[in-house]
Amino acid sequence: MAASEWPSVEQIKAKAYVVIDRTSGTVLLGQDESSIQYPASTTKIMTALIALDHLALDHQLTVSATALDLPSDAARAGLVEGETISVRDTLAALMLRSGNEAANMIAEAVSGSQQLFAARMNHQARLLGLQQTHFENAHGLHDREHQTTALDIAQLAAKAMANPLFRDLVSTPVYALAATNKHPYNGWNFLTSTNLRLLLGESANYQSDLLDSITGIKTGTTAAAGQCLVSSAITVDGQELIAVLLGVQGNDPEGNLVVYSRALLESGAQKARQLGLEPAFPENDQAYSASDNPMPEPNATSQNASTVKTPVAAADGNQQPGATLLTLADWPYWQLAVIGAAGLILILVSWLFGYLAGRRSWRRRP
Repeated sequence: MAASEWPSVEQIKAKAYVVIDRTSGTVLLGQDESSIQYPASTTKIMTALIALDHLALDHQLTVSATALDLPSDAARAGLVEGETISVRDTLAALMLRSGNEAANMIAEAVSGSQQLFAARMNHQARLLGLQQTHFENAHGLHDREHQTTALDIAQLAAKAMANPLFRDLVSTPVYALAATNKHPYNGWNFLTSTNLRLLLGESANYQSDLLDSITGIKTGTTAAAGQCLVSSAITVDGQELIAVLLGVQGNDPEGNLVVYSRALLESGAQKARQLGLEPAFPENDQAYSASDNPMPEPNATSQNASTVKTPVAAADGNQQPGATLLTLADWPYWQLAVIGAAGLILILVSWLFGYLAGRRSWRRRP
C-alpha cells in the first residue's frame, strides 16, 4: 500500500474511536467516544489488571468445569478440566490468545465465582472514574448489559499500562506455556498475540515518522460488538498514546483494525506534537528503560525477591492475599530463548512477505 493510500482519520468506519495521551489523559481526537458500545474482549484489560493486583504470579489455578462452560465458538487457549496452571501462564492465555476460559479461571480465583468477580470489576470501574461502564462477565462475550465507551476503555488502558507487569504482558508477541499435569512437556502451546501484526509492524510494513514503537494492547470481536482494538504507541517525541477502536466491520473493503489504528495513532502523534505534551518517559527516567524489562533484579539472598502489595477488599467483601511482583528469575531461561527465537522468525517471515508483495512502508515521501 502506497503511503498516499493509507486512510485518513476521516475515512475510518467505526462505531466509535478515541486517542488519548496516556500520562495527561488529554483527548487528542475522537468520534462518538462517549457513546455506549459493546467492548468484546477488550474487557480482559480489566480482568488482567485485577488479577495482577490480587493474585501471585506463581500461584497455581485449576481449570474448573464452570470455567470451560462457554459457547462452542468462543476463543480458547486449549486448557482442559482439572489442569493446573500458574497465574502467569493464565494471564498469557488471557491476553495473548484471548482465552475465555482463562478469564473465568481468574474470576473464580479472585472472587470465588464469575458473578462476584463481575461485581468486583464494576467496583473497580467506579474507583477509576469509568462512569459509563458496566461489566457482566470477565471475558467480554456478548451480554446486552455489558457495556462501555471508547473513552472509558482508553482511560482503563492508560491505568493498566502504568503497571509494568501489564505492559510487559501486552507487548509480548509469542509465549510458550510451561508443562502442566495435563500437558507434561514445556512449550505444549505457543500463544501468539492477537496484536502480532501491530507489535511487529515497526519491523515490517507498519512504520511511521512519528511513531517510535508499538507497546500493546488488546483486540476483541463479537457479532454484536464488531471488531475492536485497543492499541498503544510511543511517539518519537516520547509521549505514549492510547487508541481505541470499537465497532469496525470485518467486511470493510477500505481498511481493517491495523490500518485504522495506524491512522489514529499517527494523527494522535501529530496532535500531541502540536500541543507540546510532556513525554511519558522523561530523559534519565528509569521508567523509560523499564518498558523493555520492567522486572526488578533479584537480590543476593533470594532468587524470588519482590515487593508485596497490600491486600485490597472489593465489592464481594473478600480480602485477597497480597500479590507478588514478577522478577527476572521467575522466567525460565529456555522460555526466554524460545520466545526470542520465535519472535525473530516471525519478524523475518513478516518482512519477507512484505517484500514479496512489493508493499511500501508508512514513511511519507519527501
